[in-house]
Amino acid sequence: MRYLVLGVFATLLGSVPGSALAQDAQPLFPQQMSAEGLMVLCASSSLTAKGRLRRRYCDGFVSGIEEGLRVYSQQFPSQMPKSVCVPAGTSSRSMSEAFVTYASKKGVALEQPAAAVVIEALGKSFAC
Repeated sequence: MRYLVLGVFATLLGSVPGSALAQDAQPLFPQQMSAEGLMVLCASSSLTAKGRLRRRYCDGFVSGIEEGLRVYSQQFPSQMPKSVCVPAGTSSRSMSEAFVTYASKKGVALEQPAAAVVIEALGKSFAC
């Protein structure tokens, strides 16, 4: 019995680092993210695995907003005139850098939803 208890204890100890990582990886819900929260992800260091993961999330978030705008304006041109014209071949990293540049300026309301500020940033950086 003692060996069974020690074996279970050793197994649990071996799984602590994995569970600690799982606790740190909280799900991010775009509709709840402020521009400030997105800014933290976009400005993360690319020297760590966690930083690279955060930057990829940022790149995907910003490029997803751009794609949504583009598709919606193509499908419903009378309802939404084209306000963002990102040149073909522009990388998602370039678009997220445009967001960081815009959001870093004085007077930008970072408490707004991230998507709203991304739209403003893309409109300023890639105006039609």
